[in-house]
Amino acid sequence: MEDSGAPAQKVSIIIPTYNRSKLLAICLRSVLGQSYRRLEVLVIDDGSTDETASLLQSLASNDPRLKLLSQNHKGAQAARNLGYQASTGDFVSFLDDDDLWHPEKLEKQMAAFKPDVDGVVCQTVWFRDWPGDHNFLFNIFDERDYLARFLALDVVWQTAAPLWRRPFLDKVGHWDERLTSGQDLDFHTRCLCFEPKLIILGEVLNFFREHTGTRITKDRKEEHPGNALVAMRNAHELLRARSLMTPDRGAAIASTVMRQSRTLALYGEADMVDDCMRIALDSHPSASTRRAIKAILWPANRLILRSRVVRPVARALRKSAQVAIYGLGLENRRVDWWQKYPYDDLAAVECWKLALDGF
Repeated sequence: MEDSGAPAQKVSIIIPTYNRSKLLAICLRSVLGQSYRRLEVLVIDDGSTDETASLLQSLASNDPRLKLLSQNHKGAQAARNLGYQASTGDFVSFLDDDDLWHPEKLEKQMAAFKPDVDGVVCQTVWFRDWPGDHNFLFNIFDERDYLARFLALDVVWQTAAPLWRRPFLDKVGHWDERLTSGQDLDFHTRCLCFEPKLIILGEVLNFFREHTGTRITKDRKEEHPGNALVAMRNAHELLRARSLMTPDRGAAIASTVMRQSRTLALYGEADMVDDCMRIALDSHPSASTRRAIKAILWPANRLILRSRVVRPVARALRKSAQVAIYGLGLENRRVDWWQKYPYDDLAAVECWKLALDGF
């Protein structure tokens, strides 16, 4: 429980939601039931047509910490930005409306903060219907450069795992509203480009739901592969501007955008393919990279863009490109962040179940 001495600092929790009133109700129970009590919970209704509004009004009438904001259906990023602008907390966390928290998550994260710390990140475990039914860690923390891992699409932590100090987020800026997917990759990559001082808690305090259903992303068809390119472009510009580009980070960016270029070529996105090649060459400007891109990968993408007839030739060229890329050692830059890491300690899960007993 909180110290009864000095006044507790306020924590703002920002939750975008869209047509998931039943899941939102459980999510809010896990937030409002936190042992750390000085909270400001901002729920941004992104144009829901179900019982979301009535649910929130009912809950807010019994708990003044809950605030309701609404907007037309603009997507999760716009909702998070609206919530952040309206928030007043000294610390901020972003939570999805279908995920859950351990009842002591914020208390333990707040206790870990020191004056020079920008964020505290906890561990996350997957679940499907109820914590404990699918016990795998979201990812693992190790000694590798977290920024290089994100750039290689190895998403180290889930959106709700960090608790951020507000002045640090003010430097990072808003969520990129151009993105319809991969927004957590972009946001946390940009956060790491500002070199935050982080404390990593190995304890599982965040529960991430794995399911298919209604999502705040407006349309799955809008999940264009160019979203990853936007994230890489943002990171590339920041790293160059702040003189933080390293060989590992550059190689991770190059590997990611070269893979994206092949998909973008199939979509007919000639300008984006050109942008991928430019970013790859600037991020990892070795002679072998230039040969792989200019002599093999770029022509293959161009053939795909021009005509379906020559696609067999293009595929052969891309196969050669893969061999060249493998020769650079870039094939190992990506670690699938969704791979399953077993998690056997159910103490946190049982504690969470007790907190929601009878709900």
